[in-house]
Amino acid sequence: MAVEKVSVQKILPDPERWAVEVYGLEKRFVRRQGLPGDTSVGSFQWLYSTLLKYRNKPEFVRALNGVDLRVARGEVLGLLGPNGAGKTTLIKCLATLLKLDGGEAYVNGYNVRTQPDEVRLSINLVGSGHWVGFDWGLTIEQNLHFFGSLYGLSRSERQERIDQTLGRLGLEEYRRATPDVLSAGQRQRMLLAKGFMVRTPVFFLDEPTVGLDPEGARDVREFIRTQLIGHTGTSAILTTHRMNEAEALCGRIAIMDRGKVVAHGTPLELRRLAGERSVLEIHTRPVPLAALAAVREIGGVLTAAVSPVGGEGLEESLRVHCEDVDRTCESVIATLKDHGVNVLSLEQQETTLEDAFIGITGRRLES
Repeated sequence: MAVEKVSVQKILPDPERWAVEVYGLEKRFVRRQGLPGDTSVGSFQWLYSTLLKYRNKPEFVRALNGVDLRVARGEVLGLLGPNGAGKTTLIKCLATLLKLDGGEAYVNGYNVRTQPDEVRLSINLVGSGHWVGFDWGLTIEQNLHFFGSLYGLSRSERQERIDQTLGRLGLEEYRRATPDVLSAGQRQRMLLAKGFMVRTPVFFLDEPTVGLDPEGARDVREFIRTQLIGHTGTSAILTTHRMNEAEALCGRIAIMDRGKVVAHGTPLELRRLAGERSVLEIHTRPVPLAALAAVREIGGVLTAAVSPVGGEGLEESLRVHCEDVDRTCESVIATLKDHGVNVLSLEQQETTLEDAFIGITGRRLES
């Protein structure tokens, strides 16, 4: 679906209908000019780049470039996009961790610019790798009691939720362990336990299953579905690189690319954006950029994208969108061979949510 633009001057927030409202949101970062990357000067690198920043006219990178987005009450909105699309920056702006450079945003009816304290009391943020905020001298259970007390939970409430979350996330046997003895995946589960202890109107879930094995990721998704969505009716934004995760948990999905929301809708609506096309999945040895560009120039090819699928990138998957596979397949194979690419296997597939993503951004999600 096309993204509807809303004039910032006409904003009248509607908190009864929308849990999150974002209008024309912008965020810029200064591009630092530093010494060469191989210069081993420690903190002097930072000092040098900072002096250059104030001496020269600063260059800005637009991480968010006019984002418009709304999340309905009780809705879980999936946020998909390649690395650098602006997903995490958007979450940090909504969570008041970054200042807005333009536009307006409202969370639970509160203005992110002018009412940051009210916004913070309305949200819960579960990210990836944020377990550095735990006290590593305390056990998991002690840490969770501490964080629960900060939100005003009674000891009995804290204990009930600790028992529930640790059991559900497979951490029961580690409740008296300190974070330093846990694996990265177990620390991520510990972070999830902290997040799900406290029930707030709005949740921000930034890559909640990153670092987890398939079984662990499946358990976390089930926990989100039954405990967060099913029981509390909380509104949430979920960023993920896993298409199956977005489809399983999200009623609507927004696709971000280069700092903008370029499309949004239900998974079915996004699939329809791919239109009438055939999809050819080719497993190959690494595909040079020149070969990829040549495939995209073949008549009848709508777009093509590649991603690593094998150990250490030794094998890649090339997904080619065609008007007609039968008429295009031979030309694609011949072009790859002309560029020295060894084709291992190929098959025609049905269009998927990933194909809609490729059609919109020209890239695969892993890129």
